[in-house]
Amino acid sequence: MEKSFNPVGAPPPMSAYSNASWADGRLLFIAGQVGVAADYQPVGDGGIESQTRQTMENIRIIVEAAGGTMADLVSLVVYVRSMADAPIVNAVRKELLTAPYPSSTMLEVSAFAHPSLLVEISAVASIAT
Repeated sequence: MEKSFNPVGAPPPMSAYSNASWADGRLLFIAGQVGVAADYQPVGDGGIESQTRQTMENIRIIVEAAGGTMADLVSLVVYVRSMADAPIVNAVRKELLTAPYPSSTMLEVSAFAHPSLLVEISAVASIAT
């Protein structure tokens, strides 16, 4: 198994990092994902709901490429441009994840790498190998 990887279907890294890295053989650390498709094109209407859905889809692609499922997520860190968007982000996460939910932190930030981005989520999964 590669220590770090960039699966097909997820947006490739834009700098010197990998989409995911293994630690101790079962912990998968997923770099912050944003609401763009693999070709970096925006999805849907570009609003917080469509960006959150695409962000979670990018995480799903990475977790499944590592042999896991969304149920293997143990931690999320969610960055939003506005805490006013928290209810929408939380509703999408609740729809796409199952209980018991992963631990989570949500933070408001002043900016992302591109001004159109509204949310970024990093994750950790524990996947039996």
